[in-house]
Amino acid sequence: MDGPRAVRWYRRMAVLYAMGAWTTLGSAFLLHWMRAQSQSQPQPAQTGDEEEGKEEHPPDIPDPRKGFYVETTFTYRENFVPYTTRIFNLLKSLTGGPGPAE
Repeated sequence: MDGPRAVRWYRRMAVLYAMGAWTTLGSAFLLHWMRAQSQSQPQPAQTGDEEEGKEEHPPDIPDPRKGFYVETTFTYRENFVPYTTRIFNLLKSLTGGPGPAE
């Protein structure tokens, strides 16, 4: 890769990385701000009738399922190349590095 082409590639990747980082940071701050806003809102006051009604009729809480479980089965295929390795080999070949070892 020649000099000007490498500089262009570097700048594009830097802009892409910066956009992703600021998007992640902005999302975290927005989520924190929204949670703070929802917690600071005053809750409506309950009247005496509502409090009595709650004591008389407690909400029905369903029992947890018994015997409920999750079973995971892994199946390995022969000569399978993970996607991360495929992407890594593609990037190595595009940047002029040595190709995948065969």
